[in-house]
Amino acid sequence: MKSYVLRVSGMSCQGCVNTVKRTLLSLEGVKEVSVDLGSGRVDVLSEESVSAERLVETVNTKTPYKATLEG
Repeated sequence: MKSYVLRVSGMSCQGCVNTVKRTLLSLEGVKEVSVDLGSGRVDVLSEESVSAERLVETVNTKTPYKATLEG
C-alpha cells in the first residue's frame, strides 16, 4: 500500500469534501480517503499501482477543485 498527501483548494463545504472523496474512491486501487476541509489536506491510501499523478489529475479534471501533491 502507498500513502499520499494532496492539497486541494477551492473546497468550502461538506459537499465539496464528499465530492473529492467520492471521486478519488471511484479510482480502482484507492482504498481510503480522508479530507480535512479547513486545511485542504487529503490523505489517500492506495494500492502500489495508483500513482500520485493520477490522483492529482483525477481531482483536477473531474471536480471543480485544484489538487497538488504535497511533499
